This record gives sequence, structure tokens and C-alpha cells, in this order.
Amino acid sequence: MTIPALANISLLLALVFFIYAILGMQIFGRVAFGTALNRHYNFRDFGNSLLTLMRMMTGEGWQEIMYDCMNKVDCDASAECTLGTCCGTTAAPLYFVSFIGITTFAILNLLIAVVLDNFAVSRKQAENQEVSADDVRAFRKAWKRFDPDLSGFIATVDVQSLIRATPHPQRGCRL
Repeated sequence: MTIPALANISLLLALVFFIYAILGMQIFGRVAFGTALNRHYNFRDFGNSLLTLMRMMTGEGWQEIMYDCMNKVDCDASAECTLGTCCGTTAAPLYFVSFIGITTFAILNLLIAVVLDNFAVSRKQAENQEVSADDVRAFRKAWKRFDPDLSGFIATVDVQSLIRATPHPQRGCRL
């Protein structure tokens, strides 16, 4: 029951990753490497961008990557800088904090809410499907009115009356 809801959240998470990966490539793709921004974690291509975002989503050193993307020391500040020599931008905190806020707080809390909601729904359905001993006794009492000899058979015309005479949990269908 939870799998369709989890699929929706996974698609939403994939969309967020795609948008932020493309934005990261546009904004930070030419930034010079630093301590955390290196050949493995960078925004130079789509694959590395997704890998960097995955690392950030887990909370592993995302602020260090943000500081490297804000770098203004030992870099080329001109608009025509070459790949790997450009300075960072002051928009980095907005990008990184919004990504962390969306992924960690919103999406993960939504995931937990969906799982707990579906757990509660399945629990309610399980409780509604159980028939207690009192329900069985009430059904026997109603059956005895239509089959006083307890032969196990009643007339078909009496079935509708039997259902109406049965207490609430068994009276789920309408005739």
C-alpha cells in the first residue's frame, strides 16, 4: 500500500535533484577546486553534480562545498575565466541552504508521514476485518430467528431480513 506513495515521493526527489543539478552546473560549473570541491565532488558535469548533491543530502560536509563555491581567493574574477579558475558566487548560501531545506526537512518528513499514514490505514483495515466472539454470538442469535431448528439452511427470501437483523459489523453490504 505504501509503494505508490513512495514512488511519488521518489519522483519528486528525482525532480528536485535534476533541477538542482542543472542549476549547480550553470552556477558553479567553472569554479576553482578547493578543499571539499575536488575532482570527485564538483558541478562540472551532470553525473558529478548528482553525486555532489547526494553527498549533500546525507549531510556530509555540504557547508564545506558551499564555502568552496563562495571562494574569492586565488581565482579569476573575469567573465571569460577558464574552466576551473573562476571565482565563486555569493549566491551559494541560497542554493545550498534551499537544497538542504527541501531534501532533508520537507521530503524526508513527507516520506515519514506517508509511511506512518499508510501504517495507520492498514492497521484500521486489519481491525475492521477482525470478527470478535460477540459478533459471532450476535450472528447466531439472528440466524436462530430464521432457522429455529438449526438445520443450517434458511429460505432465500429471508437472507435480506437476516442481514438487516445482524448487528453493525456484519451488515456491511447493501441489498
